[in-house]
Amino acid sequence: MKTKNIVRILLSLVLVFGFSSAWAKTIKWSVYEALVQRGLDMKIGPALATKWKATDPNTWIFTLREDAKFSDGSGMTSADVVFSILRAKQRTSDFKEYISTVANVEAVGDYSVKITTSKPNPILLNQLSNIFIMSKAWSEKNFAMSPQNWDAGQETFSATNAMGTGPFKITLREKL
Repeated sequence: MKTKNIVRILLSLVLVFGFSSAWAKTIKWSVYEALVQRGLDMKIGPALATKWKATDPNTWIFTLREDAKFSDGSGMTSADVVFSILRAKQRTSDFKEYISTVANVEAVGDYSVKITTSKPNPILLNQLSNIFIMSKAWSEKNFAMSPQNWDAGQETFSATNAMGTGPFKITLREKL
């Protein structure tokens, strides 16, 4: 079966079962990537971050892949990571609970990010595996700087379109 057909089938399943289901996460993981990911052995491993270290109980430094590109060909930098984490912390985000202990995030050059937590968080890496990195430029261009407010019935560009660094890109979205 062609990859294109598989993606269409998966997208159809997402539309049928809803974006809060496991199917939606599968699609997101195919289009977007996080700083870290769980491997088949369930250990945290690199994704967009090649390495990381805790410099003290509340401070983490992440070194980013320099070859990561969004599906439009633009390079992914620390500015995109900072933007994505701050976006995920916003009031309307479904992911804010994952990173509630993140007190500050800042770029340290183009390919390094410093994350400071409000208290020691032994599961921060696991939580960051659920925060997908978006293009700041794409989000600005498409008025997607804030997450969609599902409670208000809002529909934003980023809820129906995607541009990530993952191995797949969505080229067609059909409403049923």
